[in-house]
Parts: sequence; C-alpha cells; structure tokens
Amino acid sequence: LRRAQRLPDAMATDADRMGTVHELEQAHAALLASWPRGRALPEALAEVPWLLEELRVSLFAQGLGVRGVVSAKRIRGVLAEAGR
Repeated sequence: LRRAQRLPDAMATDADRMGTVHELEQAHAALLASWPRGRALPEALAEVPWLLEELRVSLFAQGLGVRGVVSAKRIRGVLAEAGR
C-alpha cells in the first residue's frame, strides 16, 4: 500500500533501480553462459541469484528487511571475482 501511495513520485527512481537489477541479472547470465563445462561454480557465484532477490527486497520492500548486507556493488564484486 505504501508503495502504491508513493508511486507517482517514485517512478523514475524505481525505473533506475530496476535497471540496476536487470544489468546485474544480465551480467550473471553472461558469466554463467561462458562458464567452462565441468568446472565447478564458486560458492559465491552460486549465491548470486539469492543476492539478486535480496537486492530486490532491499530496493523495493525495505520494510521486510534482508538477511545480511547486500548491494549492487557487492554483487558486481562477486561477478568480477568469479570472472577472473
């Protein structure tokens, strides 16, 4: 209900936040697509889908809270580290 009340004022902010989430999803998908067959995924990389869900909650439903610290910067770091 709160989000619906804020909607007229928050559309640009929400669009920007969704752009960030989509960018991270695409980066994750690209990394997985290029991952060598038979090579095990690092645990941190396997956690990225969960981190993306937590990021959505932190961006769009702050009142629910998340289980730890999550940010776009942290997810980018996990992706960069796995891509090395």
